[in-house]
Amino acid sequence: MALDVLVLTAFAADEFPTDELSPWLDREWPATRPLPGAIEDYGSPVYHDGTVGVVATGVGPTAAATTVTTLFGSELVDDSTLFLTAGIAGGPPELPVGSVVLGEVIVDWDRKHRTDDGVQLLEYRPRDYVYELDDRLRSRVRMAADSVTLEAGTVTSGTVVTGGEFWHGAERAAEVTWLCEQYGAPPYRATVTEDAGTAHALARHDALDRYATIRAISNHDRESGGVRSWEDGLEVAVENAHCVASAAVERLRDD
Repeated sequence: MALDVLVLTAFAADEFPTDELSPWLDREWPATRPLPGAIEDYGSPVYHDGTVGVVATGVGPTAAATTVTTLFGSELVDDSTLFLTAGIAGGPPELPVGSVVLGEVIVDWDRKHRTDDGVQLLEYRPRDYVYELDDRLRSRVRMAADSVTLEAGTVTSGTVVTGGEFWHGAERAAEVTWLCEQYGAPPYRATVTEDAGTAHALARHDALDRYATIRAISNHDRESGGVRSWEDGLEVAVENAHCVASAAVERLRDD
């Protein structure tokens, strides 16, 4: 039987103080479905109870897309399953660490030109590399988020920028802002490595309207007197992402 809601975290790794999957394993999951090769990318099997499941897809857009595509070939997913990313992110200095970003739009940072003159739009693109998320689903997630008291930070919404590289600095941030502006996307509020891969795979399966992303800020993306290292804000970001996503799962399952 297919799941009602599948939560997508990115990584499960013992070498960190915590990881995105660990808080979800505090509840009892009676069933486990292995995913070949996932553990090599910091991924995991799918843990589920027949209606709700959680998986660590592995880090990066390729791992995320591969995991989601694999799941579409399984019994756990059908044409009504909802997908919910819950994880950490970098963010601009105006957002306090711990703040939770509900994605409105996902921008693929990898699809561009980079030359000595800087960043330019990719000339030979069949479409803009932007994924607009469903307003109705996001509104349901927002209602759940507003019922949660965060350990730190606030709840906001905006663009989630995804790329395979881990970047930091004012120059890169200006380039990211420029790219979002070219696409007419709202100001970016989170930078991550999985969501464009997830969105691309879901779009291929005509399921993008069943996807929402919840990202909690673990560090700032440029020098600002804030938190630079993602490890420094890891625990509060993981906790806040988990709390909001848990509330969202309950609302989505009960609606």
